[in-house]
Formats: sequence, structure tokens, C-alpha cells
Amino acid sequence: MLILTGIKKIGVISDTHIPSRTLSLPDNIFSLFDGMDLIIHCGDLVNADVLTELGSIAPVYAVRGNMDPDSIGLSISEVLDINGKFIICVSHGAGSPFDIKHRLYKEFIAYKPSIILYGHTHIAADEIYHDIRLFNPGSATSGRDFNSVAVLDVSGGIISAKVIRL
Repeated sequence: MLILTGIKKIGVISDTHIPSRTLSLPDNIFSLFDGMDLIIHCGDLVNADVLTELGSIAPVYAVRGNMDPDSIGLSISEVLDINGKFIICVSHGAGSPFDIKHRLYKEFIAYKPSIILYGHTHIAADEIYHDIRLFNPGSATSGRDFNSVAVLDVSGGIISAKVIRL
């Protein structure tokens, strides 16, 4: 578990698929994530250059997606303790989207997560599953309905999350 302090705002992005589906991050990512204390990438970067670009905005934690080569050196999941208040579990997710929530719940329930962040489906989602919040920012470059990212505010006693259409 990584312990992070002094965090108020977190940018969340997933499924960038660069360069297989597009050549670069959308330009407005840089202004949307300006001022973030942290950026979390929920996998399927495809190219490690995405980490460098996002890292020019804020520190980045990322997990490996099913399209990411092992050479990027990412873990399949991360567990972050934010400010000693919130446990944020991160995984790309895998397999069928129909039971992804159940698989993520089983993977992380022992950590008593405040929220589970995931990608893979390319569809933004904010749902409660067995009393655990599961949140997907959608895809920044190849969303099923629309392209999107998200911003989490962890400055208060709860996590507020907002999906932002690109």
C-alpha cells in the first residue's frame, strides 16, 4: 500500500491507447488536470510516453491494462492510502464487462476500499456494489458513448467524483 499525504484533487484517466487508437492525449487534458495533486491512470496506456506527458502535470500512478506491454513495468493493481482517510484501489479490470464489478470487489474487499477505480469498459460509471463505490472515468480517447476523464476531490470527509466529457 502506498501512503500519500497532502492530496486534495486527483485526475483520473484510462484507456488512452496511444498510439494504437490515437496519436496523442487530447489537448484539453493538460488544462483539465492542471492543479491536480495526483493523476491516476487506470491502464491501457499502450505507450509509456503517456506517463511522461501526464507526469509533466502532476505525479502519476498507473496500473497495467490488458493492452500494455510488460516492458512499461506497471503493476496489475495499486492500493493507495490517501491522507490517512481514504483507501483507493486501482485496477484496469479484465475479461467480460458483465461481471467486472464482482471481480474487482473480490480482488479488493480485504482492503476495505473507499472507492475502486477501474477502466477496461471504455464507459464512464459511478456505481455502488455491495456497499463499495466502483468508479470508471471512461476512455480519454475511444469512449463507447463519449470520451471522458474524471476528477476526484478528497479534501473533505467524502470523495466527490465528477466525470468530464472531452
